[in-house]
Amino acid sequence: MLVIISDLHLGDGTCGKPIKPSAFRLFETRLKDLAYNASWRTNGKYRPISEINILWLGDILDLIHSTNWLDTKYGADDYTRPWTDNSAPIFLKKTREITREILKNNRHAVDAIYNITRNNAIMIPPAIGDGQPDPTAKEKHVVKVNIYYMLGNHDWIYHLPGEGFDEVRQEIIEAFGLANDKSPFPHDIEESPALAKLLAQYKVYARHGDIFSPFTYNKEKGRNASTLSDAFSLEVVSRFPFEVEKEFEDNIIFKNLHYLSNVRPLLASPIWAISQITSDELSPSEQKKIRKLWDETVRDFFVLQRKYFPLSPLLQTLLQTLFFLLINFPFSTYTNIALWFYRYFWKDGGYSLVEYALKEPAFLEKKANYIIYGHFHNYEMEPLDLNNNEATQPQLYFNSGTWRAYNALARYNPNAKHFIAYDALTYLTFYKEDQREGRRFETWTEASQ
Repeated sequence: MLVIISDLHLGDGTCGKPIKPSAFRLFETRLKDLAYNASWRTNGKYRPISEINILWLGDILDLIHSTNWLDTKYGADDYTRPWTDNSAPIFLKKTREITREILKNNRHAVDAIYNITRNNAIMIPPAIGDGQPDPTAKEKHVVKVNIYYMLGNHDWIYHLPGEGFDEVRQEIIEAFGLANDKSPFPHDIEESPALAKLLAQYKVYARHGDIFSPFTYNKEKGRNASTLSDAFSLEVVSRFPFEVEKEFEDNIIFKNLHYLSNVRPLLASPIWAISQITSDELSPSEQKKIRKLWDETVRDFFVLQRKYFPLSPLLQTLLQTLFFLLINFPFSTYTNIALWFYRYFWKDGGYSLVEYALKEPAFLEKKANYIIYGHFHNYEMEPLDLNNNEATQPQLYFNSGTWRAYNALARYNPNAKHFIAYDALTYLTFYKEDQREGRRFETWTEASQ
């Protein structure tokens, strides 16, 4: 049995709202149910499965959304960010510090996963002679759980080579009980022949999906390089709330700004942020201070963008236009512009990566029946074709969704700027041979409040 999960975005507590600890307790219960159901075979007999393989498909630990990067300023000798020299000792030091804070801040998740991988938490009834389960047996059948970590664009730093990064990865491996070794965690499945072989048993081809946007992946430099997405996530989405809270330490309104990274869709982020900072509870002088912090944040972002992430003339012109809008238009006008973009680009439910699945060699060559991406957080299943090499088995595309707390813009009247808070949790399950009475896959997605 194979389970695929992506986009947990476990952070260090400085940015964003984590999913509730109960999600991990629920997942353990679900795994037991999945293991039991998978043990029923096509001949109607019960034969316990021996192991569960779980694939973490990127953006599991979120190294980028952390204000711990912001302890040095641009131009300082010790200025360190995801896009500065990653061979410098201070870069490794910062990576280690943030990683340890993530593990500490998500102790509930770490303990729950370790319990699954190392403490034999997944136990199901053994079989008796006639191929039936024995629920009264004192000794249960232990199902071994292996978790493999692949990378996305928020945890790409764990792809960097070197002894120091090996040590950081080893800490993650030991904390969760992962099946990876301490070498760079794979970003492409081709980097891990053993993992590629495992997925092939289930006719699955998987990648995070960050490579399909120049905003989140640099084709020339590869996955060992930072991208403009890192700069925007850190220097705008993370830094602006950080600077506002420093200015207004005791105002609860501004503490909510740290949840900016939880807003979905991303196009609605400025709408939510502006709705928070234009509250009637704020005086004109307070709003003026906020505007000044916003303008400084945006100006600084464009300075480092031009230095570290040069763009083509066309894209640079578009970005400069955005820059002009961000610092010259009043918040109310910018909100209207953002709402127009939201209505235009999100009218059909958002962006999909399915077009890229249709170009995957594994799909075209009929080597995989299931193409899996993460990255965009919204669960999706789309039919692609029939695989005539597999007795007309369907070929399908899935987006593996997320485990994330959300603030989602209500569809009815976006101008009202109503946001609905909820937790989302999705996983995909694939079976092989005669498992689950011959079924090939199941998906599960839930939202709770």
